[in-house]
Amino acid sequence: MEEGYSTNKQPMFRGVKYDYWKEQKIAHFKSIHIDLWDVVENGNYITYEDELNEFPRSQWREEQKNIFLLNYKARNIMLCALSEKK
Repeated sequence: MEEGYSTNKQPMFRGVKYDYWKEQKIAHFKSIHIDLWDVVENGNYITYEDELNEFPRSQWREEQKNIFLLNYKARNIMLCALSEKK
């Protein structure tokens, strides 16, 4: 009998069945934070001033820090899903 997958353990990409893995990854990202998959699709969240200059990190509000943190969560999840083995 085949067993199911853990909802806490992310799916590893092993070089085959990419479409199946991708759907599992999307679900994994969204289960962690609803906006996390948006970071993967659209790129990093960057906080800008009104003149479209990047806002200095030392001046960020807590809300801006939490949104920017999604960038590194997404990166970490993707790196952990890849294997060095061929």
